[in-house]
Amino acid sequence: MKNKEQFFLTIIDEDKKIFTVKGPMTDDTLETNKTAEEQEKGRNVRCYSTGDKQGSIDMHEKDGFVYRPDDDIL
Repeated sequence: MKNKEQFFLTIIDEDKKIFTVKGPMTDDTLETNKTAEEQEKGRNVRCYSTGDKQGSIDMHEKDGFVYRPDDDIL
């Protein structure tokens, strides 16, 4: 079986101006499903995968978001 490539998942709460970066991981199914569920409830949340954890942190902090390591935003 082929090994899956690892990545990080950035999860952002646009309303609270907070975010977290989870990983490394190889499967984000649970998080993406939970994000979709929260969006359907009206929450302004989103997530995306990245190979550069620190780059994601730097970018969102520059935009005024607060990094919450190990926080379960969803």
